[in-house]
Amino acid sequence: MAMNEAKWMRYLIDAIFVLGVTGAVPSGSKHPGPWVTAQREAARSGRSWMNSKRQALLDEQLPGWRESQPRSHG
Repeated sequence: MAMNEAKWMRYLIDAIFVLGVTGAVPSGSKHPGPWVTAQREAARSGRSWMNSKRQALLDEQLPGWRESQPRSHG
C-alpha cells in the first residue's frame, strides 16, 4: 500500500471512529472534519485521487459524507 493510500485509510478510520462516538459525520475545523470536507469537495470537482474505490469506501463506512454539514465550533 502506498504511503498516500495508508494515510488516507488512517484518516478514514479516524472519521469512522468519530461517527461511531458522536453519531454524526465529522465536520468543522477539528480533525477529521477538514479531511471529510476535502473528500466531499474532491468528489464534487472530480479530482483524480478521489477514485471510485475511495468513494465506495466512504459511502459504505461513512454514510452521509457527501452532504454538507453545518459548521461547528469544534
